[in-house]
Amino acid sequence: MSDLDGTLLNRQRAISERTARVLRTAEARGIRVVLATGRFFRDVVPVAETAGIRPSFILMNGAEIRDADGNLQAAINLAAADYRETMRMFREDGFTPEIYTSAGEFLCADEATSLREMHLRMRIMHSGQAFSDTMLRALPRFRARHYITDVEDLPRADVTVRKVICFCEDTVRIAKWKRQLTAMPQVIGLSSSIYNLEVTDRTAQKGIILSDYIRREGIAPEEVIVFGDGENDLSLFERFPLSAAPENALPLIRERARFHIGHHDRDGVAAFIEEKIL
Repeated sequence: MSDLDGTLLNRQRAISERTARVLRTAEARGIRVVLATGRFFRDVVPVAETAGIRPSFILMNGAEIRDADGNLQAAINLAAADYRETMRMFREDGFTPEIYTSAGEFLCADEATSLREMHLRMRIMHSGQAFSDTMLRALPRFRARHYITDVEDLPRADVTVRKVICFCEDTVRIAKWKRQLTAMPQVIGLSSSIYNLEVTDRTAQKGIILSDYIRREGIAPEEVIVFGDGENDLSLFERFPLSAAPENALPLIRERARFHIGHHDRDGVAAFIEEKIL
């Protein structure tokens, strides 16, 4: 099981030819591949298609798990009161968080505000790349967004809320938000980068949903190896004894890892699988 950004993918957020080849070989030998991410299913399908594999997907940091065809196998929603309190916290500070739901991405904003938020997101996620290139990449996501005029418009009968994510370049403010969330016992706020905060139900974590998945499949924890680099991967390292952290991982992840592997931009996961598993 591997996290994507900062672990399996390179700095361009793409899968290398070597990594794709190694994953295809692993699948051909009967090894199950699970990809874990904070993203939507639609955002990670291209990774699997490029690699030529059919993995299962842990999505939205553990709020969903889907099979290779996108069929939903399990989902954990944010309670309505927790979602609304989370939105209030971000909006009081003047931020426009993204709302990840069972029906796609929503914003409580107009399209002009949405475009400014998208610009911030892409500047953070693709720093060092040309503005025109990053915004061009963002257009499909921008066009797929849904809009509400009141936080109270969600959740509703046909739409459940699974994650709220906010991008912010002020790390002190993010730390403040994390402290505020401690007053909400049923939620957890984790970061996949130093410039974001992702809020889900406390049980919607990668390690928890993976544990449930392997229990249903009759797989022992000792038969699983997990790869990750960030705070939102911590639950994996707490629950699975075979864990590997790339050179670029956060210190708290490397401290808990059984194996230390190469940098994500130098195919660290692929090199480890070639040497130790295949």
